[in-house]
Amino acid sequence: MQLVVKLLLVAAKLAVILLAAEGALQVYTWWTTGGRLMTLNDQMGWRMRANAKQLVRGELGPYIVRTNDRGLRDSNHPYQRVEGLQRIVVIGSSSLLGVGVRMEEICTEVLERRLDQTEVINLGMLGYGPDQAYNYLKTEGLRYRPDRVIQLFDQYDAIEAFFSVHPAAFRTKCHVRILPEAAGIELVPPEFHWWELAAQRSYVAGWLERVLAITGGIVQQALAIAELSELMPPEGERERALRLLLEMTDELCATAGARYTAVYVPGADVEKPNQLRNIINELGRAGDLDTLDVSELLGEANSGKVNEPKPFFDDDHLTPQGHYLVGKALQEFLDAQDE
Repeated sequence: MQLVVKLLLVAAKLAVILLAAEGALQVYTWWTTGGRLMTLNDQMGWRMRANAKQLVRGELGPYIVRTNDRGLRDSNHPYQRVEGLQRIVVIGSSSLLGVGVRMEEICTEVLERRLDQTEVINLGMLGYGPDQAYNYLKTEGLRYRPDRVIQLFDQYDAIEAFFSVHPAAFRTKCHVRILPEAAGIELVPPEFHWWELAAQRSYVAGWLERVLAITGGIVQQALAIAELSELMPPEGERERALRLLLEMTDELCATAGARYTAVYVPGADVEKPNQLRNIINELGRAGDLDTLDVSELLGEANSGKVNEPKPFFDDDHLTPQGHYLVGKALQEFLDAQDE
């Protein structure tokens, strides 16, 4: 009997400690950053919460990431079209999200200011690859009924699409599976672990999940690399899969009445060979896809030969100058197509 009482007392003390830790972590999170920004999603793996706010400390100083009523870093946009306005949806990953810059400096804001009678909607999401972007367009982006969809690709997209766990963020995600005997590809939805689901309901569980993910990063990277080798045996199959994914995205947009454009935005190592960049440029030259490659433009700006701020941060994300150059290049590209 005494043993039972002692165990109950231990359990009660543990419960009090956990409740206190939960409250303290909630207060600390809201005080230091403004709250959680991400939530799990059964199609992409994760997405940003609606009406969220988070303080981020970047290279140029702290800045606030705020999301609108649909979880986008943008002003509010109803699904219903505004009469007399052209509508463009732009989708991509962290550079498009505007990591390191204020919202008004993002390339979509630059583009909207440079175009007449045009509404530009930013669907940038932290860490998204082309697999997640496809699902995001299908489930959310095309609900805006855009005239045009622009997808920004970066140097990491050529491999990230084939991971079931993001190799840098260590978060479960959807991924591309190559079917046998040249049967095509399929998008496999994310399969969450129990601790990821628990982390959504508790700040203590969320903190433990992040600590375990980061400290176990080396092991997870090794597993991800092994998985990558298994899923993408030869480079030729990877190229075929990426081509199919681009074609699927183009067809998805065409079915919704939107014109699709693939844009390659490099990192600071502009001349580094990239399989996806080659595929995009080949499809553009063949006339199979509307494409734009801003590597030369950003490479010149990054060379130091021009007396302008650098277009990249140290982590390869676009600086305000980089966003300005990309937004200007998009505007010139669209104007040339309209002539």
